[in-house]
Amino acid sequence: MDRPSYEVNVAEFRYEPVGHCIYCGDSSSFLTLEHIIPLNLVGHLKLPKASCSVCQKVTHAFETEFAKATRGFRYRLGIKARKPKKRVHVHTVTINDGHRKREIQIPTEDFPKLLSIPELVLPRILTGASDNDLGRIWNGVDLRDMRAFADRYGGQEATFAKYDVATFLRLVAKVAHAYAYAAIPRSELSSYNLLLGDFIRTGEGDPLYLIGGGRQQLDKVKDLHQIELLTLERSTDELLVCRLRLFAALGAPEHHVVVGIREKREA
Repeated sequence: MDRPSYEVNVAEFRYEPVGHCIYCGDSSSFLTLEHIIPLNLVGHLKLPKASCSVCQKVTHAFETEFAKATRGFRYRLGIKARKPKKRVHVHTVTINDGHRKREIQIPTEDFPKLLSIPELVLPRILTGASDNDLGRIWNGVDLRDMRAFADRYGGQEATFAKYDVATFLRLVAKVAHAYAYAAIPRSELSSYNLLLGDFIRTGEGDPLYLIGGGRQQLDKVKDLHQIELLTLERSTDELLVCRLRLFAALGAPEHHVVVGIREKREA
């Protein structure tokens, strides 16, 4: 399969340094620069002095898990590897022939341009629902790629690289949390009770209470990713919500992440 030509244009921007870890609050340790959207996803929004070494290792671990699961796709999309000499050139794929499953090794060049992302319902904090609805999986796929793959390798079904949904939820939580620190004045942000730090650090909690999305089909856009913050007023409080759409250029779904909450201010 030929590698498609895909030009990724993402503006680079460096925000003001934070001066403490945005995840645990530590200000005494050495602080590293945080890429709000991971660099391996072409994230060029930079937040200096924003993560201690302990939290950096935590976020790096789940970012790397997602990156490994999507590396064949990212190569086919035209995203350059951060360390080209260490790029994986062969991928394991499980083929189902209808009677049995078998594993095969395929070169990166034959990996289909396929991306799977959780497509969630709205966060429960917005709907008041009591049950956890994991929604469904959105699959963005180049059908010509899939036909070429089937013609070459056969099989009725194929299973490509997987990642845990909780990994993706921690990733979007981290992006939303970091973007709030970047985009909102610190004096304003301090008026909110920020809600995502524990889940980002530990993976524990009830993420679907704060993280969700919309089921409406969205068009492809020019930007690879889209991100914005908005406030949602309720009867007694205000929510700080991040609308995040990774791989918006491919028509991927949008995710709504509730970053913080504060008492409603008097008019």
